[in-house]
Amino acid sequence: MIKIKIKDKHVSSRPSILHQRFENLYVLTIKNVLQFKKTLVLFTILLFGLPLFLLPEKLENNENFYEITYNSTLGSDWYNDNLRPTLDQYLGGTLRLFNKYVYQNAIYGNNEETKLVIMGSMEKGTTVHQINEVFLEFEKYLIKQKKISLFSTTIYNGNEGKIEIIFNEEHSRTAYPFEVKSVFIKKAIDYGGMDWNIYGVGNGFNNVGANEPINYSIKAKGYNYDDLNLLANLLKKELEINPRVQKAVLRDADFFSGKASYLYRFSLDREKLALKKTSQKAVVENLKENSISATIDLSLPDDGTYTGVR
Repeated sequence: MIKIKIKDKHVSSRPSILHQRFENLYVLTIKNVLQFKKTLVLFTILLFGLPLFLLPEKLENNENFYEITYNSTLGSDWYNDNLRPTLDQYLGGTLRLFNKYVYQNAIYGNNEETKLVIMGSMEKGTTVHQINEVFLEFEKYLIKQKKISLFSTTIYNGNEGKIEIIFNEEHSRTAYPFEVKSVFIKKAIDYGGMDWNIYGVGNGFNNVGANEPINYSIKAKGYNYDDLNLLANLLKKELEINPRVQKAVLRDADFFSGKASYLYRFSLDREKLALKKTSQKAVVENLKENSISATIDLSLPDDGTYTGVR
């Protein structure tokens, strides 16, 4: 019988130096955390931030107890003017920075079809036929384009009109919509007597990169148009001083609603009227005859249709 003697391999139970150092550091960290846990919790909350900046400046309704309490405290003018800017900055934390510099500037896609909108307006006193002639010139160009799915023209009155252009699906995400837009911008320059607003919506016009300029708008409301316009111009000048602002544009909220109306007042020189052997009444009657009537005076036949004449 042969006996085989096997020596036991001794395994040291002592931890390595690296493991021991890590364990000591871990224990020390836990002790410090437990010792200053309230401070650590407060620091963590402030690091992420309190969403005070998301609270509305004022509640629209002011009826029940909660609404009255909010509007008199967090919604008061004193809080919004004096405390809110400081509290939002120092208590907002990383959440405020994310909301300001990342979330608001993010670009999101949508499934809206690619559409180009061309809006034009003339001064008061023009006729439907005059503005229609301009849009007919635009339609002549669109009819020749094979990459356009359809377009529709709407003439609202003698002052305003609109064309909506929808592109074919296979060309909606190419550079073609931008080419058409640039063509109409050039055409609009030829009609300097009109105001134009040309813009694109949908997927084809949403492929802007992160390096594109970001546009912000400030909406102002008031009861006195002159005072509101004065304040808006002052704000525009202040913004233009900022080197980070490329351009500031002042316009009405609605493209058509804010068209200015003009009232002309004439002072007639009676001596010159006498020299011309005419009278004030004759001048007034002549102005009426040469002014555009608010209603159609008569209709003339034109190839089976009738055209209104003012």
